[in-house]
Amino acid sequence: TRSMCFDTKGGTLYSVGADRAVSIVDVENLSNTGCKKEAHRYPLNVCAMYEDHMLLTGDDEGYLSAWDVRSGFKKPMWSQEEHGDFVSDIKCVAERKTILVTSGDGTLTSYDPRKGKVVTMCEPMESELLSIAIAKNTNIAVCGSSSGALEMFKWGVFGVPCDRFVGHPESIDTLATVDQDTLCSGSMDGLVRILSIQPNKCVRNTHARTHKTQTHTRTHTYPAPPPPPPPHPN
Repeated sequence: TRSMCFDTKGGTLYSVGADRAVSIVDVENLSNTGCKKEAHRYPLNVCAMYEDHMLLTGDDEGYLSAWDVRSGFKKPMWSQEEHGDFVSDIKCVAERKTILVTSGDGTLTSYDPRKGKVVTMCEPMESELLSIAIAKNTNIAVCGSSSGALEMFKWGVFGVPCDRFVGHPESIDTLATVDQDTLCSGSMDGLVRILSIQPNKCVRNTHARTHKTQTHTRTHTYPAPPPPPPPHPN
C-alpha cells in the first residue's frame, strides 16, 4: 500500500498500491467492501478524495484519473496524461474548486475537477516535486521537493513560485497543514519539522524514524525492528 484516504464522512477508507488496484474498506466494520482491480495500466502511487463522491488516483507513469465512487468504479469520470513522470501527490481544495497535482517531472498542475481539464501547469522545476500542503487561508500552495527546498506558489499564479524556503538537507517527502501559518514536514533525513510559513523558519524539529525504505524518491519510514532476543543457555 502506497497511499490511503478517507471519504469526507470518515466511514470509508480507500487505498492504492503497486498492484494497480483500488481497495475499499468499511471503517466501522473493518471489512473489505470492494476492489477495483487494474484501475490503471501502471502501479498506483497516490489517491485523494474530492468532496463526497470523487476519488482521484495517480500512477507511476504520470496518469491521473477521477472516479465516481457511487458508480462502482466501472470507468473513470475522466483521465489525463499530462505528467511526464510519476504523480507524487494530490491535494483537493474544494473551497477553491481545484485539484493540485505534483509530479516527478518537477511540475505543479491545477485541474478543474468537474471538467477534468488542466487550468495551469508550472514550468518544470530543476528537482522533483513530491508533496503539497495549503497555507495562508488557501492563498499559498507549498510544495516539497527532492532537493530539500519548499517551493511556494501564490494561488491562481501557479506558473512560477513566489517564494522559496530552503533548509532541509534531503528530500521533503510529505507535508501536513497544522494551521494557516504552520506546516509539518517529513524528510528523508528522518526528521519531522514544524515550519512557519511567511515568515519562513523552522520552529522545531524532532527525531521521528530511524529505519527507512524508499519508493521512487519518496521515502516511507518505519520504526527499526527490535534486536533479536539473546540465545537461551544450553
